[in-house]
Amino acid sequence: MIYDYYTGLLAKVKVNKKMIMTIGIIILTMAVFLKVKVYNDNYSWSKNLVEAILNEFLRHLLYLYCYIL
Repeated sequence: MIYDYYTGLLAKVKVNKKMIMTIGIIILTMAVFLKVKVYNDNYSWSKNLVEAILNEFLRHLLYLYCYIL
C-alpha cells in the first residue's frame, strides 16, 4: 500500500533522486532541531504530541528513501 502510494507520487512529480535527497535532508535536519527544541521545553503534553508526529513523518520518509535507493 505504501509503495503504491509513493510510486504514484513519484510518477506524478517526475523529479530526480538528487532533489528528493536534498529536500529530505533539509526536512530531517529541521526535524532534529525541532526535537531538540521541544526536549528543552517544559510542557510534557506538547512534547509527546510533537514527538509522535515527528516519528510518524520520519517513518514515512524512511519508506520513501528505501524505495528510491
